Amino acid sequence: MNLDVFTPVTNTIVLAATTSPATIALADPRTGADERVVRLVNAGSSTVFVAFGDLTATAAVPTAGAPASGFPVLAGQGPEPFRIPATATHVSAVCASGAATLYVTVGRGL
Repeated sequence: MNLDVFTPVTNTIVLAATTSPATIALADPRTGADERVVRLVNAGSSTVFVAFGDLTATAAVPTAGAPASGFPVLAGQGPEPFRIPATATHVSAVCASGAATLYVTVGRGL
């Protein structure tokens, strides 16, 4: 079995996450490709909730009984690789409290 390690195909972008959702374009010439992975590094001290989609993608913080768009990227953890939809052109991030710097690199492999 071959291990396909993460190989970046774009430059890393930075997303400043606060309590207001922020959305930026992915630096990815391969939009529409089936095998797209994004590597996320949360360099802050707050959990960041992330969502992928088009220009209107908006991450939200879930509350009890109210699910929200996005998934958590914990502070203080190592890099997290995620497969993203072939149609995703943007990433959105928000914090429940505080702020964090999210580093986003698109590539392939894990």
